[in-house]
Amino acid sequence: RRGGYTFEEVACCIREAARTLFAEYYRNEKNADAASMTTFDGDDPAEKPQEPQFTVIFHDFGVLVGTIFVNRALEEKYFFEHKPPDKVILLDVLVRPHPKFFRKQEQNTTTTTTTRMKEE
Repeated sequence: RRGGYTFEEVACCIREAARTLFAEYYRNEKNADAASMTTFDGDDPAEKPQEPQFTVIFHDFGVLVGTIFVNRALEEKYFFEHKPPDKVILLDVLVRPHPKFFRKQEQNTTTTTTTRMKEE
């Protein structure tokens, strides 16, 4: 679109793509039967319903709308009728690292500087 898309529109597009993936997974008759099973006596592991592993990967500008999708899938039952993602992978995120990371870097820098000064 010439004017672009809102975060809400893109999050809904991700939801629709995930719905399509789940629909294709459950379209297989064996998986559909397994998903409809409500009881499992535990004797035969083959009887246990097979749930798909749901991993989402978001990169660069997709990180923001991807986290919107994940948060809504977790918090709002009406937003996404399938299970929320099992794993979330974010790439190229420019957020501040944990404060301990900076302390470790400062310690390494101080040690290196001190060692160099002694050598000179």
